[in-house]
Amino acid sequence: NEGSTCTAALPNRAIEDFRLAKQRGRGEVILISAPARESDYQTVVRILDRGSGESHYEFRLSWRVPEQPEGGLVFNNAFHFAAGGRGTFTENGGGSQALSQATVDIDRGGKILVSFSAAGRQPLTFTGTLMAPEGETLKADVAWASRAGMSGPMYLARDATGAIYRITLDATDGQARVHVEWRR
Repeated sequence: NEGSTCTAALPNRAIEDFRLAKQRGRGEVILISAPARESDYQTVVRILDRGSGESHYEFRLSWRVPEQPEGGLVFNNAFHFAAGGRGTFTENGGGSQALSQATVDIDRGGKILVSFSAAGRQPLTFTGTLMAPEGETLKADVAWASRAGMSGPMYLARDATGAIYRITLDATDGQARVHVEWRR
């Protein structure tokens, strides 16, 4: 791994024209698996060198990112969304607390922070990692910032412009449960 250079990370979504080209070094460079949704857009390359002794290898991975429609997430760009709405936060199936404002921030690395204004309490904040989009819906693996171990999948439904109109979450720590339902 000494001297390895990566000029750009593979995007965590569909790409086009993916290519592997050997630049230098002895032996073969073989593409085992190209980036795909099923592998979380990872790629595997095997270097087959039957020669003895130390050697260096150089290869290039290249791809093209398809054009994205206006609005919503853009490759290598940040996403911010804030809007008023109505929703509920329910813990352990008990009484619901009203939610109003929702704020969503996603950084270039796919880290997500979602916060809701809640009546009579501190804002509810969830942090985690954005997973691959499922059509117009974003899926994230998030944890409740106020409660260690409370985590689960969050779904953020988007309209044709990329604006979020619905957020749902069912989280657990193995014993307690939390449900969030919010609509713009």
